[in-house]
Amino acid sequence: KESASYAKYLLNKKFTAKKAINNDLDFDEIKNYIDSLSKSVKSWFYLFNPQYSVYTDETKEWLQKLNRIGMSAFPPLFMASMTKCSEEEFLPLLKCSEKFIFLVFRLSQRPSNTKNSHFYHLANSFYFGKNDTTIESTIENIEWLTVGEDDDNYHGWFDLDKFYNYIKDLHTKGEGFYSWNGLRYFLFEYELSLQDKAHGNVKLEWSDFNKRKKENTIEHIYPQTPKDKCWTSEFDTYSKKERKIILNSLGNLVPLAQSKNSELQNKCFDFKKKHTNTQGNE
Repeated sequence: KESASYAKYLLNKKFTAKKAINNDLDFDEIKNYIDSLSKSVKSWFYLFNPQYSVYTDETKEWLQKLNRIGMSAFPPLFMASMTKCSEEEFLPLLKCSEKFIFLVFRLSQRPSNTKNSHFYHLANSFYFGKNDTTIESTIENIEWLTVGEDDDNYHGWFDLDKFYNYIKDLHTKGEGFYSWNGLRYFLFEYELSLQDKAHGNVKLEWSDFNKRKKENTIEHIYPQTPKDKCWTSEFDTYSKKERKIILNSLGNLVPLAQSKNSELQNKCFDFKKKHTNTQGNE
């Protein structure tokens, strides 16, 4: 309930000069804590800077995904697993945690502090081996919290109806998927999957894509101001409300570099798909 309470405990209650003078705090306790920090700080650094790690490309990519989507309350658990386990053992933990974050926070729109205390306790139990907590049982626990059910009773925090109602509400406001707080992450991940299938070059960099304004990086295929006949002749049969829904539907949105976005704007679909730029390149 109190911000930075761990720091107040460590510096104002546990490791104090008074306790050392009164022999309430011995050298071994201090050394053990420092040794623990020295092991953990490397894992903590790699967690937020995977490009400097010696992990495989797959593990680096999943760490990057988690940095892109936001790790919520999982970092202590990740740090514990990276400190105590092999890469092969903790990689499934990264995957199931990303799944929880996306399904529970970006789709189900649960509050950002959902199950925070549980994951902090789980990290503590796993790191110190309490209650026979293993990496396998930890992963099972997160999977169960995400979509778990037993005896026909559903216990997971993922609820697709919540996402449906959330998007329906956004459409009512005239915004639709364009205002979904998971849109950038979803479109970027979808782009990566298409790249992988096509064995193509990287066209988008998250650092660039994420820092630019949405209107400069996400293109409406059917444009926001459709003036050309190629659009009006095809879509005037729809009502104004229907055109707004089409405009902000997920399938009408595509991630682009800023230069392309300004170049395409309200152009016709055939032009957007394929054209020659000012340098004469197709």
